[in-house]
Amino acid sequence: MTMIKGVGLGPTSRIEPVRTKAAEQGGTAAAGVETKPGAREAAGTAVSQMLADGPPVDSDRVAELRAKIADGSYTLDPRAIAEKMIALDLGPKGDA
Repeated sequence: MTMIKGVGLGPTSRIEPVRTKAAEQGGTAAAGVETKPGAREAAGTAVSQMLADGPPVDSDRVAELRAKIADGSYTLDPRAIAEKMIALDLGPKGDA
């Protein structure tokens, strides 16, 4: 049986071990990944363009949620929220 990790016990997520390994090897990318000349600059340009464009926002969905919150019809499903939080920590069901 897999249990949820407590606060402060080991890596905080599945990403943390990769970050730790990359940091130990003196890099910031995933360990063992080679980059071609100019790749870093191209990636920087792409990131700059994405930042300039702003975050992807579904304006219709935002308006719908705001209306539901305003009229009191927006409901939460605590079980679904808990399952998603657990999946973020443990991975999909059956992934052990």
